Amino acid sequence: MTFPAKPLILPSISTTIDGHLKPLRRRAPASPPPTSRRVSIDRCVDLMATRYQWADTTRVNARDYLARGRFLAFCNARGIETVDQLSNEAVLDFIGDVRDRVGVSRNTLRRYRNYLRRLADFCATTPGFENPYFTSSAVPNAPKEPRRRRSDALTHSEEQALVAALVGHRRDSLIVRVLLACGLRVSELCALCVDDVKLTARPPRILVSKGHRDMTKSGVDRQVTFRQPYARELVRDLEAWIDRHRPESLHPDLFISERSSSGEPITTTAVQQMLQRASLRAGLRPIHPHLLRRTWATRLADAGATVTDLMQQAGWSSIEMVTVYYAGSEERAIERVAGLRVEG
Repeated sequence: MTFPAKPLILPSISTTIDGHLKPLRRRAPASPPPTSRRVSIDRCVDLMATRYQWADTTRVNARDYLARGRFLAFCNARGIETVDQLSNEAVLDFIGDVRDRVGVSRNTLRRYRNYLRRLADFCATTPGFENPYFTSSAVPNAPKEPRRRRSDALTHSEEQALVAALVGHRRDSLIVRVLLACGLRVSELCALCVDDVKLTARPPRILVSKGHRDMTKSGVDRQVTFRQPYARELVRDLEAWIDRHRPESLHPDLFISERSSSGEPITTTAVQQMLQRASLRAGLRPIHPHLLRRTWATRLADAGATVTDLMQQAGWSSIEMVTVYYAGSEERAIERVAGLRVEG
């Protein structure tokens, strides 16, 4: 039995020639990185981006801050064209100009410092780019300003106007006063159940439990009470709401949606929209629920509540969250410390 012979496929002449000549062809030499520090700042930014594998956005930002705009105009005025002509004195003069004369923001000034420091580090670690007159240690750090109290807390007049705008709206007025009196997060407010309100206790309190829809941010149960001047009227109105005015619902939630015929609990979005309408009715700036929590913390800090008490009532796990509300009372702290009578 004979098998048909397979056809012989010969490579083309061009393929054969290319295969033999390929080892003999000279590769195009790759452009070696410059070994001299006499290169432009723009070229230095490209070398830094390649070495540190910067993203395109970082490359563009570095070029905008180092090779364009204010720093380029400053270098042109000083006759600085290459990185070896940079000096610590020139960098200090530039930072002083943009800080004092131009008056840029703190964030812009921080970016200038970061990119100039990276440029100095690159020059110090690249052979041929060493410049003893331009070092990263000479780039000054940004001075840390004292933290101020959050400016977005409601003033006393704004707080009163918001509460007055909801007179006659029983449920919405209760929601706003509970947020102002207890400092709850909006998610915690929407997760409150009727049984969580302990109005018979002395003083009255609200139980914020992580068991209800897992709404507590810290994951820890806590009890909060009502701050003045809302305590007495709020207890009375909550009792009337629970006993007589709360809509019938199969859900145990304290606040029920008015638009749902099936008695669904109120949502965080509904609370936000209600506050926006109330602030518009009162002629105030747009108000969101967390602004009421900040107002609550600011009022307690002004009244002299301790950091520990405020942390426990607000459910904060970090002291950094609390000190913001005490940073604006430096003069009061000085007076209290100066008045302490310490023995010994």
